[in-house]
Amino acid sequence: MKGLTIDVGNTAIKLARFENGNIKSFSREESSDIINQIEDKLTDDLDYVALCSVKQSVIDLVKQKLPQVTIVDHNDYDDMIDMYLGNPPVKGSFAELGSDIAIGCYGALADGYKDVIVVDSGTATTVTAVVDKTIEAVYIYPGFRLSKMSLFGGAEALDGDYGLKIKTGRASNTEACIDLAVYHGTNGAVKEIISQIETMYEREFKVFITGGDTSDFYIDAYRREDKLVNIGLDSYMRKRLK
Repeated sequence: MKGLTIDVGNTAIKLARFENGNIKSFSREESSDIINQIEDKLTDDLDYVALCSVKQSVIDLVKQKLPQVTIVDHNDYDDMIDMYLGNPPVKGSFAELGSDIAIGCYGALADGYKDVIVVDSGTATTVTAVVDKTIEAVYIYPGFRLSKMSLFGGAEALDGDYGLKIKTGRASNTEACIDLAVYHGTNGAVKEIISQIETMYEREFKVFITGGDTSDFYIDAYRREDKLVNIGLDSYMRKRLK
């Protein structure tokens, strides 16, 4: 079975081609002309094309322009959890999770784990705890770039680039001071959240770090998987089409 999965974030689009569950190609591009970026990748040999996005405007546009693309969104949440996680889904506010969070957890469990923590580092840094294959807790924290942008307030000197330029050493200017604080502050907050989760549930978790800013985490012992949402989309679609 051949498929194309598309993960559209606020700043980047990730496209992966799969064949029988194995990634054959992967690309990460800036989100610019979404329709053309997707249309260029569509080929006649694909059994499915699946997309998820945090941006409703993208979902609406793809539905209008590319009806052959399957949108995996909030409406698929219960189906996804029931089919893959096995336990009844957590109700209440978790039913309104962003599809990227739910599918990231779905992908993290593909290796057979039942207790996982997924750290998704993008515009927001989200930490999601899956306990006995059930989503139990979600923490949402400002992302590295959003934190930096909020302090700089769009200063012209940055030219719109809010990536962290310095992560260690001594700060020599205001931007470096902010970089160091955002870098260590976000890492410290995520480490504390993970510690709290493991204490609360009295067990160790397999931790996955995914998203566009995975390189800004210094915790090398964790598994980094930038393609986690794409893996979840492929796994979900293959099970759905059986």
